[in-house]
Amino acid sequence: MWNVPRIEYSDPNGKARLWESAERRTRPKGGDIDGVGILAVVEKPAGQGGPEIVLQKQYRPPIDKVCIEVPAGLVDEGETAEAAALRELKEETGYVGRIAETSPMMFNVTYPDPGFCNTNLRMVHVTIDMSLPENQELRPELEENEFIEVFLVPLAKLWEECKRLEAEGYAIDARVGTLAEGIEVAKQIAASRPFRILVGPDKKSFTVHSELLAQMSKPLYTLVNGEMEEASEGVAEWPEVDEETFARFWEFAYTRDYTVAAPGFVPDSEMLRLNKLPYNPLPDPIGASGVGRQAKKPKESELKDVFEQFEDLHYKMPSADVPLKEVYPKTSFDHSQFFLSHARIYVLADYYDIEALMVLSLKKLHKALRSFELSQNRIDDVTVVLDYCFANTVDKGGSQDRLRHLLTLYAACNIETLWPSSSFQDLLERSGELSKDIIGFTLQRL
Repeated sequence: MWNVPRIEYSDPNGKARLWESAERRTRPKGGDIDGVGILAVVEKPAGQGGPEIVLQKQYRPPIDKVCIEVPAGLVDEGETAEAAALRELKEETGYVGRIAETSPMMFNVTYPDPGFCNTNLRMVHVTIDMSLPENQELRPELEENEFIEVFLVPLAKLWEECKRLEAEGYAIDARVGTLAEGIEVAKQIAASRPFRILVGPDKKSFTVHSELLAQMSKPLYTLVNGEMEEASEGVAEWPEVDEETFARFWEFAYTRDYTVAAPGFVPDSEMLRLNKLPYNPLPDPIGASGVGRQAKKPKESELKDVFEQFEDLHYKMPSADVPLKEVYPKTSFDHSQFFLSHARIYVLADYYDIEALMVLSLKKLHKALRSFELSQNRIDDVTVVLDYCFANTVDKGGSQDRLRHLLTLYAACNIETLWPSSSFQDLLERSGELSKDIIGFTLQRL
């Protein structure tokens, strides 16, 4: 049933490593999953205690305990996850259910223990109608080696029941525990008092559940639960934040992601005008020392460090990564507001120490810059975000701010294109910190 392969791989620092793992051999030919977990809910009105989840007690020899689990099983060859879920539910519990309408995310492949094995499954939501004749007298079809006790728990009390069962010596399956904790957190958020934030100079009112804010960072926890006037009155003013940026912050608070508007299309007539502008390259900054020294053309090996530093930038999320979809590489689009949207979110997150949001904005901006085709007529898209960044961030603890690091590294990689621009040179003259950081990276190319 299992292989135990030794996996050779390279870590992010390029160091060769060895990993031992287990590999299940029961996955159906041509299939992408091993099995299914079944979130089966018995429909009951609130007057009868509300919906109940179908759970099982089953002895598991590896941990020498009876485990509290959801129904589950392996997928047969040629069988869909949904068909397998209905079959396993009938075999293990006797219930006949129907597939519930769920979001695509509920059917994503999940890995119970990716540090140990490659076993995967899909969680399938099933509802059970107790008015159906086939659900009146339950007849499970257990295999000879299966000993399963089926019981129901009200979803609203799942968290409390898990704690009680654990205290009695039962082991709680991770899928059951995670579901219980998710329901409990949702209850806490829904029950928390609304907190109002007055945004921008016009003080537009936005409302966020206080529990959500408190979970995002220590400063926000203090804002809603501390001893200041804002906490007691349940309202705070953020005049420095624009409404669009706050709307993205609000979206992140509830979804752990945010979206920005696509770059604006530049009409053909404007593109034609930009392309006809005279282009008079100024001296290359690498060789502009004031003593007439010509720039030495860097060899490919000498350029490698800076470019690889930019390409290999990696921002680790405190929680699960969010798919990054916003990539608009066409040079016929104005990216200035697109880049600024990510930078503004970063500045807001940095001010309130929201690490997950800072990292997400850096990941999105890094991916967008990698796909962006910088050209003479799109230099201002970069200078505007550089200007905003250095006006609204500071280096901390002797280390360069992460947004500054990302943008100055990008500028150093593209200094030949940026340097002839008068707007870029004006920015360098105004910002000594920016000039110093870009020169530092550019010198690595000598």
